[in-house]
Amino acid sequence: MQGEREFLKARYRGEIDPRVIEGFGRQRFDFGAGYIGALGVGGWADLQVVRSGMVRDVYVGGRKTMEDGRLLGLDVERDVERRCARKSPR
Repeated sequence: MQGEREFLKARYRGEIDPRVIEGFGRQRFDFGAGYIGALGVGGWADLQVVRSGMVRDVYVGGRKTMEDGRLLGLDVERDVERRCARKSPR
């Protein structure tokens, strides 16, 4: 986890207070009927990083799902546009 904290501090220098990043995964955070204990795969934590009013990076359940504004693991042209085109009547 410390490596992740160092990565985040370097990546978001000047945007996120390093003290906030140091707290990630170190203490229990009560949330509704459950709690968030750590950022990691399978964890109950989502994180969104915004720069200049635009969402840049998103972590869901400890997995990075967006990087630099691009969805990871989803090719919109291949996975969405082509499938829609095949199903639409011509």
